[in-house]
Amino acid sequence: MIRKIISFLTLYLLALNLTFAENLDFSRKSDLEILQLTRVVSLNKTFTGLVVAHNIGGEKLLARVSQGLVDNTIQKKRKILDNGVEYIHSGHEIREYFPNEKVVKIYNNALPVFPNFLLNDPNEVLRYYNLLRYGSSNTSVADKNSFVFELKSKDKLRWGVKFWLDSQTGLLLKLHYLDQNSNILKKELFAEISIEPSNKMDLKFSSPDSNNWRKIYISTFADEKDGLVYNKKLNNGFVFVKCLDSKVYDFKKTQDSNFIHHQCLYSDGVAIVSAVTQNRTRPIRVFQRTNGCMSEKVGLKGNKPMYVGGCVPAKTIQYFFNKLSVE
Repeated sequence: MIRKIISFLTLYLLALNLTFAENLDFSRKSDLEILQLTRVVSLNKTFTGLVVAHNIGGEKLLARVSQGLVDNTIQKKRKILDNGVEYIHSGHEIREYFPNEKVVKIYNNALPVFPNFLLNDPNEVLRYYNLLRYGSSNTSVADKNSFVFELKSKDKLRWGVKFWLDSQTGLLLKLHYLDQNSNILKKELFAEISIEPSNKMDLKFSSPDSNNWRKIYISTFADEKDGLVYNKKLNNGFVFVKCLDSKVYDFKKTQDSNFIHHQCLYSDGVAIVSAVTQNRTRPIRVFQRTNGCMSEKVGLKGNKPMYVGGCVPAKTIQYFFNKLSVE
């Protein structure tokens, strides 16, 4: 009997050690290393899953998301479940497929896409956020064990971000954007996920005739000096990222190919602010609002329209609106 008990305990401890050996030891990593791991794994890990996104006060979005290697390049495929629209992300390019219209919209993109949420060097992030560690989560996320962290804002110009990392791979599983009172403003999470799946994934658009569809180039990276006047680095920690010129295209309306939106992006590495001007004056509706994590303002600067918006507090949007000017 004693031998059986000893044998059982030996096997139990061995299994326990193997379980722990499979988990990452986050306690040995510095704050910077945690953020670097989060970004690198989210950008490079192979996975497929169901993502739920919900900006509080708005509609929930469900999407099938897969990521993996295609021709030695990491590619991400997203399919929005309620309308069937598919997106293929490769490098800085996004292709948006509309099966009913047989149209492909092509964009340049400088923004992170879930599960990545870190844009710039994580070292800069820690100048404006404190990284809090909550340890192992009491509940699973998409049937995965996870460790919980929070980037706590050091001021009132940016929201906090609570995030859950898979215990074994470090892949980000869930995000909560939080206000100063820890109220949830926006959620992004995996409801289902398979990491490093054994079955081969289809990371290309599913329609075989899509190469013959009409292609519309919506946005391209642009001259940063065209349209907006600003400093490269503002004293609130947000730095200039990129500018894009975007066509305004609607299937249901007659298009004016000469009407361009000039958009410039600013970020502290987590929060992102977008400022948009037009190359010609058109009627606008002046407003300022906050919904969930999103704050927006549209108004006139020098008798020219300007939009400023982002997943940041309203005072941050007002700061940018006051600082930026339109040429």
